[in-house]
Amino acid sequence: MKAAVYSGTRNIYENMLISAKSLLEHSNVEKIYFLIEDDNFSYPLPKEIECINISNQKYFPKTGPNYDNILTYMVLLRAAYTKIFPQLDKILSIDIDTIVNENISDLWEIDLSNYYLAAVEERVLSEKEGSYFNMGVVMLNLQKMREDKKDEELINAINTYWYRYKEQDCFNELLRGQVLILPPDYNCCIQANEPAHEKITHFAGLYKLDKFPHFNYYKNLPIEKIQRNKQDNITLDIIIPTYKNKKGLRKTLNSIFIKNFKNYNQINVIVVDDHSELDYTDIINEYPLIQFHQLKENQGPGMARQFGIEHSNGTYFTFLDTEDYFYENGINVILNQIQQNTYIKMYDWSYVYDDKNILVDYKDDKTIGTVYKRSFIEMYNIHFNKEGSYANEDYGFSRACRIILNQLEEYGFWPMIKLIKIPVFYEHINKNSITKKNNNDFFYTKLSKGIIINGLHAINIARQNKVKIENLIEEYNHILAQEYFFFITIAYERPELLEDEWNLIQNFYFNHYRQYMKIAPQTLSLCYHNCIIQMKGRLSNSTKINANITKFLQELEKEKIVPIKYYRLND
Repeated sequence: MKAAVYSGTRNIYENMLISAKSLLEHSNVEKIYFLIEDDNFSYPLPKEIECINISNQKYFPKTGPNYDNILTYMVLLRAAYTKIFPQLDKILSIDIDTIVNENISDLWEIDLSNYYLAAVEERVLSEKEGSYFNMGVVMLNLQKMREDKKDEELINAINTYWYRYKEQDCFNELLRGQVLILPPDYNCCIQANEPAHEKITHFAGLYKLDKFPHFNYYKNLPIEKIQRNKQDNITLDIIIPTYKNKKGLRKTLNSIFIKNFKNYNQINVIVVDDHSELDYTDIINEYPLIQFHQLKENQGPGMARQFGIEHSNGTYFTFLDTEDYFYENGINVILNQIQQNTYIKMYDWSYVYDDKNILVDYKDDKTIGTVYKRSFIEMYNIHFNKEGSYANEDYGFSRACRIILNQLEEYGFWPMIKLIKIPVFYEHINKNSITKKNNNDFFYTKLSKGIIINGLHAINIARQNKVKIENLIEEYNHILAQEYFFFITIAYERPELLEDEWNLIQNFYFNHYRQYMKIAPQTLSLCYHNCIIQMKGRLSNSTKINANITKFLQELEKEKIVPIKYYRLND
């Protein structure tokens, strides 16, 4: 039987179930045992899970050198699994602070004939002490341990000697040399080496699991909706928003449907027309493999991209705008990367060109030139913002990704972003596009606000995912500077639009100012004074300066931190 076991005290029963849901979804496990401290488990369980009350077991007395509390007893019990599960030849022992991300059914197929267990090495301790494995994810050969009486040795040693890391040290001491070392993919934690595939994420040492949406995702997943033994068919969705540019769309599609390309089973091409009301019958007939959608109303490129995400299901997805195209081997480069290294969450690389020449190779906070892992986007609820869909719509989406990834790295996870340092994408820059030029009403009513709105959108996503507020200071500073810049621009050039822009600024401070001032008053003060310098520099080149703006600047310069009287903070 393909079995697994979790153990834990009643205060962590919920986490135990959350982890088990992810295991059920990504394996062909037939039975999961919960070793618990009483007869009650207050959460509904699927048929595959069975609870065992081990409170009366006497393998490790409270007077033993390694017994600290009931939780350590649960851990020590791993040495007695041969006795608790006499009917099993092997079992997967897995910690409750794990999430299974990809199919791990192959773990039960490992040949352990000559080994007592299979596990992942810890990096630092192995360098100091020789091969040292982590007990967070272990496939135990119960049959061999019984035959060689290693279970008796382990139990006796744990009850005789004190160990630094409890049963983990004991297992390492008595079984060293007869352990099959697994790739770090099966136990991705800060103690292990860099993985190739993020099969099991182990949040070892990070006890505030509610900070990680991985757990919220499975917590909210109803048991009846869990997919059993979910297979990993790694595919790439290419999402192309388009609007009134069939010629450019053909150019983009021609870079995908090229001669001698043999991997069409690994890609899906989703074209989303933003309600241009053009007839695409000829393109649909010319490229029968595309999935074509036409929005019922014009919503902007951000919502077209979001629609594409929601109507595709590849393991990864990327975006191309109309007239962008893949380098001749670009798709194969991406497919090779994501097949060989699914741990990486995002891939960046693009060349930028205009109608005549390649301009420069660069990467900034844009969605074009980036490949996203769908599970990461869904787990952290990262999405495009409808309100700011027309202008700088990339910023809210891409910056939310970067902020969260940066925090994960800060927590000790391996780097989440990988650059593909060869040409993959060509991004077309149309200098005459509606978002690239100062085109009167669109600039003032959508572009200027869109930049602010999408910046706030990125911050809101980050805050919902419990990113530390200190890590958002740079984002706040950027938005503050942009807000004042556009406020002055509109006040000077289009004063009739001032009220709407002013309301936007007031709303921002009403929601964020107080908290921000508490954590970073000095940074905030510096930001304001830098903004003042920028504004004065912009206005000094003008022959006409609105008297109200001049007065506003003069009053602003006198404030130590912020002109509070301008904001409605009367709650």
